[in-house]
Amino acid sequence: MQWASEKLPKNFLVLLTDDSMFLHVVNLRLTITSAAWNVKHHNWPEFPLVCATRTVKSAPVVRSRTDPQFVAESDYRWPMFPTSCARGGYWSSVAIMSELFRKSVSLQHVRTTDAWVTGVLRRGIGMPSRMLLKAAKQVTYQLPSWDNEGKTRLAQMREAWENVRTWPRKHVRLCSC
Repeated sequence: MQWASEKLPKNFLVLLTDDSMFLHVVNLRLTITSAAWNVKHHNWPEFPLVCATRTVKSAPVVRSRTDPQFVAESDYRWPMFPTSCARGGYWSSVAIMSELFRKSVSLQHVRTTDAWVTGVLRRGIGMPSRMLLKAAKQVTYQLPSWDNEGKTRLAQMREAWENVRTWPRKHVRLCSC
């Protein structure tokens, strides 16, 4: 977010996701068009935050120290996160990402990135939950996690590739050069 806020025009869109995600570009385009319609139709002052997979209302904060998503009560005292994106990534305008970045500098960081950025920081900049949208169609697909040796099971990888390969295809012109 810092790089985008310093290097890109404010009206550009920025997508943040994990490096293990496939991106369905046609569905991304459809979702951006849908989000832009919402801006116009609802007279929103800015492009919304869009979740690549789904939104979660009031996700519980993990307090078990053995869980990788553990959050200490001293870091975040509330039992629930505000409405936020659930995995898969999210995007918005550079203007919104810049506001989120500036807000993040003033608050204690929590490791659950999606809930932190799209829930806590979003609420902190005053963006209402109704401006947190779910993608119109599936935009991302996550590959299986790697094991401790940096390898993944071949069967899991084949299944992941098969899921991506069978995504519905449309021949859509995405840009004109």
